[in-house]
Amino acid sequence: MIKYREDYEIDYIRLLELLVENGWKDESIEFNRLVSIVESSKFVVTAWDFDYMVGFARLTCDDDCNKQINNLMVDNEYIDKGIKEELVNRIQSFDMRRKSL
Repeated sequence: MIKYREDYEIDYIRLLELLVENGWKDESIEFNRLVSIVESSKFVVTAWDFDYMVGFARLTCDDDCNKQINNLMVDNEYIDKGIKEELVNRIQSFDMRRKSL
């Protein structure tokens, strides 16, 4: 069963694998830069199969507060399990909760 986490607890080694698997060109990214990318996000959601991270997405906001979903990725072996859709739903739900505050 897939579990979702809405926090910044990330398996960064697995995140790098997902990035490369999903076409990330810079395989030599420094760990600190990857952490900075994640921590600068407005919201992060991950999908886990037990202790194995199988999905990742983050919400960012630019200087004009235009929000966008970045790095929406799912492990190829889990692609047909509705994980991508659930990651998007959770980000949209977070954004709606923030607007109502």
